[in-house]
Amino acid sequence: MDETTIPIDATKFEEEFSIKKRNSIAKDNTTNTKSKAIISPISVQRQQNINVVLARTKLTHQTLVEALKKYNLRKLSQNFCELLLPIMPTTTELSLIKSVDDLIVDSFNEAEKIMYYVGDIPGYDLRLKAILFNYTFADSYKEICEKVNIIIEFLSFVKSDIVSEWLKIVLAYGNYLNGTSNRGGAFGFKLDTINKLNDIKSNDKKKTLLYFIVEWVMDNKKELLCNLQVIENYDINININLINDLVKDVKKGFMCVSKLNDMIPAMIDPDDKTEEFIGGFYDVCEKNIYEIDSDLKMLETNYETIVNYYGESPKELSFDNLVEIFYGFFKDIRVRIYLLIICCYFIYYMFYF
Repeated sequence: MDETTIPIDATKFEEEFSIKKRNSIAKDNTTNTKSKAIISPISVQRQQNINVVLARTKLTHQTLVEALKKYNLRKLSQNFCELLLPIMPTTTELSLIKSVDDLIVDSFNEAEKIMYYVGDIPGYDLRLKAILFNYTFADSYKEICEKVNIIIEFLSFVKSDIVSEWLKIVLAYGNYLNGTSNRGGAFGFKLDTINKLNDIKSNDKKKTLLYFIVEWVMDNKKELLCNLQVIENYDINININLINDLVKDVKKGFMCVSKLNDMIPAMIDPDDKTEEFIGGFYDVCEKNIYEIDSDLKMLETNYETIVNYYGESPKELSFDNLVEIFYGFFKDIRVRIYLLIICCYFIYYMFYF
């Protein structure tokens, strides 16, 4: 059938049936659909990063939203929280994605839906940080307490009568050695002097002044050899700055918990378990952080008392320097004691076997 032989009155037909207008509308709709389809407030790289995390955690936007609302620790392990935190929407991303027409939300990919629906949860980023803090707080608190106790034990040792006696002996032999000079008859000495005793050699260069003093103590004051194991138990890497950094991290985590706690009255979703999760955890954290602050104040007071006791200034002698001086001094003493004991055993073996 050849329809080309039919003469068509195109002008009248188009006017009657609005062909051009319908084609134009269809064209416009196609254009608008395409425009809406390609709109995305999230960069391609950001979407790829989110998809990688979702693949590793096997979470969808629905399961993540539910887990965050109910603080489901089975789905939100420590490792997962660390992975999820960087993909949480920023304020800018949330503003952009919420400005998109609601009609095209269903066409969002999973990465975009994460941004869109997670952003509806009050304090979504604080929740992840609070959960992470819940996982790490007990260990962090224990570590801080252990380090503080080690320093307190060390400072108690430094202030003990045993240490004072050792320093008196050093002063006595130092005065005797310098008796004919203007340094003789001193009433005291700078603490860093005790680390220079190994530099003073005997006439035959076989002994140092420290070695001689250790020999004298072993012969005349054996009670001064007690409790020197405190030095071996002390970790030289522990210092006040390290503890302060740990405490700062703990307080940063607690701040997230505190902010969530303040938001509870405004949370009206019956499925939201924030109050149940925060509950006693907030009180425990607050109590333990108060104890840490009290211990640190006591530590600072003990340090200043010891520095003043030995005639030094806290401004001139830092805590690290104080530890370095006494740690080095008594470490050298223990080495000398071991050497003398080995020599005694060797002589005994040579003469009796």
